[in-house]
Amino acid sequence: MEIRTLTETSWDTIYFSFMEAFENYVIPMNFNKDSTLKRWEISSIDLALSYGAFDQEKLVAFVLHIPSEEELYNLLIGVIPSHRGQHLIEKIYEKFEKELSHKKSSLEVIRENVKAVKLYEKLGFKIKRELLSFKGVLQIPETESPGDYVIGPLNYSREMSRLELSPPAFENSQACLSQHPEFHETHCLIKDGHMLAYIIFTPQLNSIREIGALTPVEKYLDSLLTKMKLNGEDLRIMNIGAESEELHEYLQKRGLELFVTQMEMTKCRV
Repeated sequence: MEIRTLTETSWDTIYFSFMEAFENYVIPMNFNKDSTLKRWEISSIDLALSYGAFDQEKLVAFVLHIPSEEELYNLLIGVIPSHRGQHLIEKIYEKFEKELSHKKSSLEVIRENVKAVKLYEKLGFKIKRELLSFKGVLQIPETESPGDYVIGPLNYSREMSRLELSPPAFENSQACLSQHPEFHETHCLIKDGHMLAYIIFTPQLNSIREIGALTPVEKYLDSLLTKMKLNGEDLRIMNIGAESEELHEYLQKRGLELFVTQMEMTKCRV
């Protein structure tokens, strides 16, 4: 068994190992190679900082990382069924923590996956918060726009941070999205020079990454989502902080349903 970076490993090899590892996952996985590889590209996985365990050159376990300046986000961690019980994830962690100088690691794990939660706790991770994901068809009533609709390239501002309804999970954060800004758009509702609501959107994934609005949230988000022509669209909004109750109530009122709860876990190195 050899543990090394995935720098020289093809995306096809990683994808087929991923399929094998997640074939009987705790929630059903819809395997589509093209869309999965596109999501990985958009998410900025760095294979030079990602590691795998190889058994006679077969990739049998992996940890895929998205880096920021001081943090490594573990997007995917998996072991194929034939090699479980060999503590391969622990061995991969031991390897890359000796070789990489990151100060923090973070990951997300489905709440019901108790075995995985215990493994990550054993590796030194601690639960930070719950993240909720919603899906469904948006049903927004007809509404008049209280402001002007503006769309532009990925952008962050102090005003947006004041409207933020939930601190974004790593994959939806500025640290991640700004690595490939060409994939993302910023949609705003503005009146008299002041922002009423904003959404950061990834068209190729049909995914809302970050969302914010003044109160009343319902009034401004209804207008912005209508302007974005998302009314009636089958949509997913992933990993919204559980603390943002007003946003959760709004999404469910507009036709989306909670389909998975994840635990955000972090580990800081001394």
